[in-house]
Amino acid sequence: MPPRITRLALLALALVACRATPGEPSPSLVPELEQIDDPPADASAAILEPQAVRVYTYDGSGELVHPDAVVFPHSWKGMRYWYAATPYPFGNAAFENPSSYAGNSRDDWHLPAGVSNPLAMPEKGAYLSDPDLSYDPARGELRLYYRQTTSTADQVFLKTSRDGSTWGESTLVLEDARYNAISPAIAREADGS
Repeated sequence: MPPRITRLALLALALVACRATPGEPSPSLVPELEQIDDPPADASAAILEPQAVRVYTYDGSGELVHPDAVVFPHSWKGMRYWYAATPYPFGNAAFENPSSYAGNSRDDWHLPAGVSNPLAMPEKGAYLSDPDLSYDPARGELRLYYRQTTSTADQVFLKTSRDGSTWGESTLVLEDARYNAISPAIAREADGS
């Protein structure tokens, strides 16, 4: 298949895999304003000023990039906030491997019980980056997408977890020429797609 058709076919497969069961209501995964810690007086004040958060990284640097979060209206598996990010100490891509964190507030990032970061390592001569975390309510699982860049290609992989601690094997879901598939962003639509 030509690369564009292959890319579209893989994207369609990924989207179909994320669909909810027909007729099943999809719960909102976006907290209502009143569910946010210390809700602001008006919606325009909901944007927060950046602040440093202390995080333990597997490399010991405490430096993270590409953070992504799933925020549950109420606790899921004991935590309300679930995060994915990659260490990137002093711009060294050799450490940019997807890692998992959880907590009960937006500035609470700790290692979930049973997790050993990083969650994935690159093949020889490649590097990882760009994690994206989502939740599939139909399957009751976290879905971690991340990118692997080789000398010739970008590959987007998927790992899943039903408990936030045990992660399945990585599955290739998309491949394209190098630098053509960067920073994947997966979002669930209201209809479950």
